[in-house]
Amino acid sequence: MSKMMFDRLIRGLLKKQKDIDDCIAANPGKSFEEILERAMGLADAKRVVKKVKKDQQERQEVVTLRQRVIEQDWQELLIQARAVVLCGLPYKQTEKIQIIKKARLGNGKELTVIFTAVGKHPLPFGKDRAILSLITTLASRNSDPKVTFQNAMEFLQRLDLGTSGRDYAFLRASLDRLKAFTCHISADGTGQEITGNRAVVANAVIPSRMDTRMEAQGAQRLISHSSNSFFVELDPTFFQEIQDHGVPIPLEVLKPYTNNPIAFDFITFLNYRIRVAKSESRIPLSTLCEMLGTEAAEDRKEANYRKMKMRLEKVLKELREIWPECPARFDGKGLKTVLFVAPPKDGKYLVMDKDQRETLSTKRDASRMTLRKKVVDA
Repeated sequence: MSKMMFDRLIRGLLKKQKDIDDCIAANPGKSFEEILERAMGLADAKRVVKKVKKDQQERQEVVTLRQRVIEQDWQELLIQARAVVLCGLPYKQTEKIQIIKKARLGNGKELTVIFTAVGKHPLPFGKDRAILSLITTLASRNSDPKVTFQNAMEFLQRLDLGTSGRDYAFLRASLDRLKAFTCHISADGTGQEITGNRAVVANAVIPSRMDTRMEAQGAQRLISHSSNSFFVELDPTFFQEIQDHGVPIPLEVLKPYTNNPIAFDFITFLNYRIRVAKSESRIPLSTLCEMLGTEAAEDRKEANYRKMKMRLEKVLKELREIWPECPARFDGKGLKTVLFVAPPKDGKYLVMDKDQRETLSTKRDASRMTLRKKVVDA
């Protein structure tokens, strides 16, 4: 084996120069092949240690989130538009300029949502749903459709992005798509138009790449009172829909799924349907796929429905680790698969409003009093 090949192979195994030097120093007089064998052993050991640490970290995160569900101690709640929760945006870039979706509401009415691309940009897709959710959250929190930012770094940080060129390029492209699409919502049976045909993001002024670079180097450019402030402004009718029917969900629960839009949408969908459920209801997998907008809904092949069921069951299993009371389950096979949702047992929702928390607290106090009385009587 040549020295050049040896260097390339051992670097591929150990990565860091210090680890390579230590391995060579610990095996004096050994052949290249023998040193590589030792390096393979070291690399395997590092992978095991790394996996153990990752598993421990994930287990701790599950414990922390489970405790937050019990105590309803969420650090931050995302506020999402009901229409986007029930009728998800595309997962991949599409050439379609219009997508029409329908969803059944808890009151029996049908919600019709029409996404339309206007101008030269395609419809929002993939991670754009996360950016839109963060914008609607900030607007809802401030009770103002216009969200302003003091500087470029705050703009990126509040939208959960870094300062790299890749993050900046994604943000600009995402906002271009959000500024160039409309979300027309109407309620069937009433003829009521909930939103108009204006762009969801009515206007936005975002920092330039130069702004982010300058601030990363310590140059602060505070412009909150300037006419050139950085801001994102939602269409007033879309903002009002969020105010009227915003759906809260913990950011901590969704954050691991930012790069997994199908899981992101499925969890938000479950959270909403369980919140509004009055009794157990059934949702055919084919209907669920249409609402989520998966490929299975387009080709209707049984094999793809099976794959989608497996994928969603995995997400549901992960959700149950932090929320064991989640009253959702799949039943059936292939095209006959059905998702059942119902109100949670003992009222333990993923996110509870004030009245629900007070009701649950009263039930706990009553249960404790009963238990104390039994102990005393015994």
